[in-house]
Amino acid sequence: MHHSAGFSCTHFQVVLPVYNESRRIRKTLDHLAKHCSNILVIDNFSTDGTPDLIAKSYSNIKIVKLANCGTTETPQWWHSASAYFTCPYIFFASCSEHAPTRLLELLDSVAAHSLIDLLEIRRKSFTGNLCSDSLYCEPISIFQRNLKPSTVIRLVRWNAINSEIIFPHSTFRNQVNCSRCLIDSSHPDLVLYHFRDPPSFQSVSKNTFYALSYAKAKFQFNPIHAIIDSFLRCILDTARILRSVLTLGFNRTVGIEYALRLLMHFQVAYFSLVCFLKLR
Repeated sequence: MHHSAGFSCTHFQVVLPVYNESRRIRKTLDHLAKHCSNILVIDNFSTDGTPDLIAKSYSNIKIVKLANCGTTETPQWWHSASAYFTCPYIFFASCSEHAPTRLLELLDSVAAHSLIDLLEIRRKSFTGNLCSDSLYCEPISIFQRNLKPSTVIRLVRWNAINSEIIFPHSTFRNQVNCSRCLIDSSHPDLVLYHFRDPPSFQSVSKNTFYALSYAKAKFQFNPIHAIIDSFLRCILDTARILRSVLTLGFNRTVGIEYALRLLMHFQVAYFSLVCFLKLR
């Protein structure tokens, strides 16, 4: 594909959920606005002035306020959000992710030809870096050299999905009647870059809130599955940290990240078990 630095995305709408993102929203929107004219920001009632910053700096970007319960990966949120979708395809963006220009161009081409319902993209996750070039540095994270390459679904023909079966961590993966495709490329400009904030024990309350929201959402389908899934994730993360320590050595960032993730998984299992016992 010939890459054009000045291309414009016209075949999908960018949907960007935010909550208290004033610190990094400008960098995200500056990049997206260069190539995408149809951008919808869905604000979860931020308290740090995020909506005002967007309204002041980006006159063409639409902002709506829509509450979520700690995650947008619920049927209720999608029912409400879809009322504001204006294109057959949406690119579900995030302030913690960077989509290279070449990737955006490819997404627009896929949407233009309307051949699939879901497009899966490879993603590299970073928690801190070992050099100044954040896109091409080795991460300091338990996700270093993942046991299984991370993929996410970000381009969606939203009318084709069954929003009733959306739940966290598997937003679109269980859509059995949807056609899908994976961008299986090792090219650095055709993957998403996920930059998480450095972990700190101050985020325990945030993780607890997310764990409770996740457990409630998962419980709607199968509480036993939620419990088993959480313990399996604990085992997987233990394997990840052992691999990270063996290849990179131990450091504080890795230790805190591992502790927080284990705590969150155990909380999901606990909340799911409580919900299950209440029904018995």
